[in-house]
Amino acid sequence: MSGTNAHTIIEQAPPVDEDEAEANSVSDQDSGVATWLLSARGADALRAQAARLSAFLLERTELSPLDVGHSLVAARSTFEHRAVVSGAHRAELLRGLEAVATGEAAPGVVQGVAGTVVKTAFLFSGQGAQRLGMGRELYDAFPVFARALDEVCAGLDLLLDRPLREVVFAEEGSAEAALLDQTAFTQPALFAIEVALFRLLEQFGVTPDVLIGHSIGEIAAAHVAGVFSLEDACTLIAARGRLMQALPEGGAMVAVQASEDEVAPSLAGREAEVSIAAVNGPNAVVIAGDEEAALEIAAHWSEQGRKTSRLRVSHAFHSPRMDAMLDDFRKVVRGLSFQTPTLALVSNVTGEPVGADEVCSAEYWVRHVREAVRFADGIRSLEAQGVTAYLEVGPDGVLSAMARECLTGEAVSAPVVVPVLRKERPDAQALMAALTEAHVHGVAVDWETVFAGRGARTVELPTYPFQRQRYWLESTSRASAGSAAADTVDARFWDAVEREDLGALAKALDVDGGSLGELLPALSSYRRQQRDRATVDGWRYRVSWKPVSENPAATLSGTWLVVLPASGVDDGFAESVSTALQRHGADVVRVVADEDDLAPGVLAERLREIATGLPGIGGVLSLVGVDERPCTEYPVVSRGLALTLMLVRALAEADIEARLWCGTRGAVSVGRSDQLTSTTQAEIWGLGRVAAMEHPRIWGGLVDLPEALDERAAARLLWTLSAEGGEDQVAVRGSGAYARRLSRV
Repeated sequence: MSGTNAHTIIEQAPPVDEDEAEANSVSDQDSGVATWLLSARGADALRAQAARLSAFLLERTELSPLDVGHSLVAARSTFEHRAVVSGAHRAELLRGLEAVATGEAAPGVVQGVAGTVVKTAFLFSGQGAQRLGMGRELYDAFPVFARALDEVCAGLDLLLDRPLREVVFAEEGSAEAALLDQTAFTQPALFAIEVALFRLLEQFGVTPDVLIGHSIGEIAAAHVAGVFSLEDACTLIAARGRLMQALPEGGAMVAVQASEDEVAPSLAGREAEVSIAAVNGPNAVVIAGDEEAALEIAAHWSEQGRKTSRLRVSHAFHSPRMDAMLDDFRKVVRGLSFQTPTLALVSNVTGEPVGADEVCSAEYWVRHVREAVRFADGIRSLEAQGVTAYLEVGPDGVLSAMARECLTGEAVSAPVVVPVLRKERPDAQALMAALTEAHVHGVAVDWETVFAGRGARTVELPTYPFQRQRYWLESTSRASAGSAAADTVDARFWDAVEREDLGALAKALDVDGGSLGELLPALSSYRRQQRDRATVDGWRYRVSWKPVSENPAATLSGTWLVVLPASGVDDGFAESVSTALQRHGADVVRVVADEDDLAPGVLAERLREIATGLPGIGGVLSLVGVDERPCTEYPVVSRGLALTLMLVRALAEADIEARLWCGTRGAVSVGRSDQLTSTTQAEIWGLGRVAAMEHPRIWGGLVDLPEALDERAAARLLWTLSAEGGEDQVAVRGSGAYARRLSRV
C-alpha cells in the first residue's frame, strides 16, 4: 500500500451563533414525525449501528430529532441492509432504535435489504379514489407540489365551470364539495393531483422506469411520459369528463369475485347491454352496462356464493353505455398533438407494453374509453419486465391492494407495493412512510432534498460500526520456542549469555568464570543480532526462479500482432520470433512502432484500423522493449519503455480484446550462472507488473528470451504465449522455462 495524504487548514470555521442555532432548530411538535435512516453492509452491523446511536443519543439529549435525521442522510453512505425509524417524539424514536438493535419488529420501524437491481413502476389511480381535500397538506407544505397543482388547475380552469382547486379543497358539506363526485370534475381533479404528486416525487429523486394507469390514470401517465403536452392533456381530460357527464345517468357497475373466463359466458348474447369493464385481479372483474342486465348477472354470481358489490358511480363506464359519446370524443382527440413517450408505458387496453404508434393515435384513446381496463394483465406484464417496486401515485391505496393480488410471487425477492397517499393518514406522514418503505427496498430517494428547507443542521453522530475480523495467520513462534525449550541445557546457556550472567554461564559450562569475562559481551551481542536477524528474515521474501514443465506441442490460433520497434532490434531476432509463431498455428501481422507513435491517440488509431480489417486478434506480442536507445525528447527513458507504456494505453483505448505479452532479452537472471545483461530492459518488467494490475482484461504477461531463439526456445515461447501453464512471468532459457516465484528468505 502506498499514497500520500495532505491536509491544509485554510481558516478556522466561524463559531456557531447559539441564538441562530436555537432559531433554526425544530422541535418534535413542529416537525411532526421525524425519520431516522440507518444502513450497513450486513445485518450485524445494522444492529450495532442502531445500538451505538441509541446509546449516544441517550447522553446527547440536546440534539433535535430533525437534526439527527438530516445528519444520518447528509453525512452517511447508503448500504444494502437498511432500517428506517419514525416517531412523533424522541421516546418513540429511541424505542425504534432499540428494536432495530435487538432485531425485533416494532411500530414505526421498517427494515429491508435493498436489491442490487431495482426497477420501479408508478401506478396512477383511477376514478373512485378521489376524496375531498386530497393533497391539501402537501399543497401547504411543499412548494413543488403547489406549483405543479396550480399549473394544471390553471389549464383546466379554462375548460371547467368552476375553479378546480376550490372543488378539491372545498369544505365538507358545501356545494363545491358535492361537485368532486361528478365525473366532469372527478377526472380533472384526479389528473391534477396525480401530476402534482409525480412532480413532487421527481423532486425527491424518485423516478419510474415504467408507468401504468387505471382508466383515467393512464392519461396522467401518458402526460408525464411526454405523449401529451399539459395543454392537450387538459383538453383531453376535460372533454372526456364532460362528455361522460352529459350521458344519461343510469346503468350499473358491479364488482364480482370471479375470473374473466368464468364471467365471460354470463355475458354471451348480451354484449349490447353489458360488458366486462375491468379485470382487476385473477378473481376480480367489474361488469358494467344497463342496470337490469348488470344486476341480474351479479345476482347469478351471488347465488353461486361469490362476493358481489355494486359500485357507487354516476355512469356505467367502459360499457356499451359509453358508445354515444365516442364520436364527439374522437373529434376532440384528433385535434391533439402526440409525441413519442420518453418513459415506458403499459396499456390498459391490451395489458401489454404500448408503442408510440398505438399511444400516439386518436383511435387508441377512443378505445381506451370503451374497452375493458386490463389492469391485472398490466401488473403481470410489469412483473415479467422485472419490476420490483410499485408506487401508487394517487390519493389512496386502491390500486396497491389490487396489484398485490395480481403478483404471482415468482420474483427472486418480494416486491414492494406502496401507495404514496392514504385517506386515513395525514398526507405528509403517508408520503414519508411511502418514501421510507421504498427506500429500504432499494428505490433511490434524494433524502437531502427531502430534508431541505426544514432548518435542519448537520451534527456529529457515531461513526460506522465496522465488523472487524482477524485474518492474520497464526504465528509459529510458539512452536519454535517450545522446541528450543526442550533442550534445557542449551536454553540455560543462551539465557545466561543474553543476561551476561558470568556466574550462571560458568556453572553451565563447568569452567572458570574469569576466562569468560572478555568473551561474554561478544557472545551476548552475537546472540541478540542472530535473534533479530531471524525475526526480520521471517518477514522477508525474495524472488526466485523455478523450473516449470512445458508442453512442447503447444499451439496458437487466430491472428497475432507482433509489435516491433522501427530499429534497435536485429532483423534476424524479429524474423525468428515471427516464424516461430507461424510454425505453431498463428497468422502473424507485423506492426512497426516508432517515436511518432508516442503522440496521444496515434498508436490507438493505428491498432483500431488494423483490427477492423481482421476477423479477430488472438494475441499481441510486443518486442519494442528490446530497443534500449534513449527517447529523443526524454533521454533518461528508453524508447522501448516509452513505446511499451503507449502500447498498453493504445490497446485499452482501442478496446481490443486481446492479451498483450511483452518480450525482453537479458532483463532477468534465473540463477548465478545466468547474468542479468540489460538493466534497461528490466524496467519493462517493473512496468509490466503494474500494467497487470491496472489492465487485467488485456494483460498477458512478461517473457524474457535468450539471445538466440532456437527450436527448443521457440517451443517454450509458444507454450508461454498459449497460457497453458497459467504462468505470466516466464524466462525462457536453453536449459528450460523458469517461472518467477516468491520464497521466504
